[in-house]
Amino acid sequence: MFIDTPALAEEDVLRANKGHTFESWSAVPRGPIEFVKQTAESRPEGPIILFTHIPLARPLGTDCGPLRERGSIQQGFGFGYQNTLMDGATEFLLDRLNPSLILRFVVIFARGLESDGIAAATTTTIVIISIPYPLLTQRFER
Repeated sequence: MFIDTPALAEEDVLRANKGHTFESWSAVPRGPIEFVKQTAESRPEGPIILFTHIPLARPLGTDCGPLRERGSIQQGFGFGYQNTLMDGATEFLLDRLNPSLILRFVVIFARGLESDGIAAATTTTIVIISIPYPLLTQRFER
């Protein structure tokens, strides 16, 4: 299951600014919150594999595993970016979908990986793996 996490992050800010919980929020039509709610209600059979770009929230200083190039991922955001989903959006995804595996895609730039590198982290029952992939609009040189 692919989740548009940038759109989820935007809708999460709208929801929080209006003082709504995920349950009381009238989701944006065809938006990510509506998609997650509808998927959870339909109770798909078998395990759910969640594909995302923005990492899920994690406790401050959580080790990201031996493959990470440097440090840990800290919550933070600014114009046009967000380091991790906020705690509420992360809990919403995990509670509603109960994924068995989470795959996070990171963009490879010409000179290596994006600044947050490759991470492999585990929660109590979910494995999170980051998978590098090339930026399709980028020109590669030999």
